[in-house]
Amino acid sequence: MASGKNSCECPQPPGGRAVCSADQLAICRVVNGVAYTECIDIPHRVAVAGTNIQFAWAMAVIRNESFSPSKGVSSDDIDILSAGYFSSSHSGDVTFSLPVSFRLFGASGV
Repeated sequence: MASGKNSCECPQPPGGRAVCSADQLAICRVVNGVAYTECIDIPHRVAVAGTNIQFAWAMAVIRNESFSPSKGVSSDDIDILSAGYFSSSHSGDVTFSLPVSFRLFGASGV
């Protein structure tokens, strides 16, 4: 990964890569065999919030759901954030890389 960038590899097949700026959520969704990459800016209210709000926002984006700050994060959510992968019939196969500012417990994840 180039300096100042945040990226993730798309699931195989079809493959590909989302390359974003370091302060964005890099995400790749594979739905019906097609890869869709996104670079998502952190909303200001999330960026200045605590870790639980940041992780809850990331999980909402990853799951392709509406964000609710009161939802919080579960231990399963932390496992997903650490793995950088999520799969469901609603969201498809999703790989992602958290914004650098979210990486509180190590350079490669949560």
